[in-house]
Amino acid sequence: MVEKLILLAAGRGERLRPLTINTPKPLVRVHGIHIIETLLKAARQNGIPSVYIVRGHLGEQFDGLTRDYPNLHFIDNPDYKGKNYKSAWGNCS
Repeated sequence: MVEKLILLAAGRGERLRPLTINTPKPLVRVHGIHIIETLLKAARQNGIPSVYIVRGHLGEQFDGLTRDYPNLHFIDNPDYKGKNYKSAWGNCS
């Protein structure tokens, strides 16, 4: 059984500009649903107990997801511009 899911969501989503100037790419809505919620719903349906989101660009905007997904854990990557996701791996234990 899968015990944890790690979603990388720290980037700036530059190829989706101007949509991502004020919104992280995973929180852009497609057909009314945040992109990341498709993955969160799949995790829930498959019984994955813990979901980690590595966040960086506008990361605080992900906080509202905990209302519907209380099993979320956030890993903040303040160096997302320079080090990308690799600097956050040590926080996933």
